[in-house]
Amino acid sequence: MKKERLLGCLAVFASLGLTACKEVKTVEKQVESEPSNEVVDAVARVGEVWLLEEDLTVYRERRPGLSREKALQELIQEEAIAQAALREKLDQDAETKAAWRATLASRFLSQAEAIAQPDEEQLRESWEAQNERWRVPAQARVAAIRRRFTEAEVESVRESLSLAAREFRELPADENRKGFGALAARFSDEPNTRYQGGTLGWVSSDSEHLLLPPQVTEAIFAEPEAGLLEPVVGEGEGWLILIEELKAESERSFDEVRDQLEREWISSNAQSAKEQQIEAAVQQVTVEIFGESASPDREEKAAPVVPALPN
Repeated sequence: MKKERLLGCLAVFASLGLTACKEVKTVEKQVESEPSNEVVDAVARVGEVWLLEEDLTVYRERRPGLSREKALQELIQEEAIAQAALREKLDQDAETKAAWRATLASRFLSQAEAIAQPDEEQLRESWEAQNERWRVPAQARVAAIRRRFTEAEVESVRESLSLAAREFRELPADENRKGFGALAARFSDEPNTRYQGGTLGWVSSDSEHLLLPPQVTEAIFAEPEAGLLEPVVGEGEGWLILIEELKAESERSFDEVRDQLEREWISSNAQSAKEQQIEAAVQQVTVEIFGESASPDREEKAAPVVPALPN
């Protein structure tokens, strides 16, 4: 009896030992299948391919608005389909190779922009070298009363413009008044502005105005401050000008144009860097051209002449 009990206990221990061994092997398999240190940020595994957190991030940038779970599901499907395409050897298709080649080339050349990053000293030198470019010409915000006349009407126009000037000076201050206000409708014969107080907007000292003749523009910027000018009478027309605001000539500071200079610098130097990268890439490989393309400088063959039919 004791012998039978002893044998039964041994059988139970043996059974437990086998179960323990199986559990150890299962755990070992799980450990082996877990991501190694190199793929510690893996989010999924599709076949033999690890999908990393950064892959999911890029995918979600391409598909904004997707939840993390939905994006991961679509990413896994995309990877599975891509692997199916590889099994079908679709990566050897000429169109696929062309797209892949163009993508790689574009990514490689995009490094040129990172190379072309100027420092503050270079940007400041560029700003100083283009000093004239940053000059801001004098500007004036003006209103005008315009009168056209014939030779016989010169004096009457002078008197009319002087009367308009006198009446304007007598007007009470009104911050809501535009230019000459109602006086423009009475005295001006300029159809585009007479009902807007004669307002012309901003006039620049370095460019011709669509409406004002050069002698009037010169008179405006000869004034040191805003105010009413004396009437200007030229050939066939007279002007009464009100300078509402005057801005002296100035220069845009380095801080104002720094970002613009940086963009221009990168654009200019990135192109040069790209050309250097292309040249270096071509020099690192052996290029052989076969067939008719091997002689690009050869003379073009003359077109075959079709023999004429006999008469």
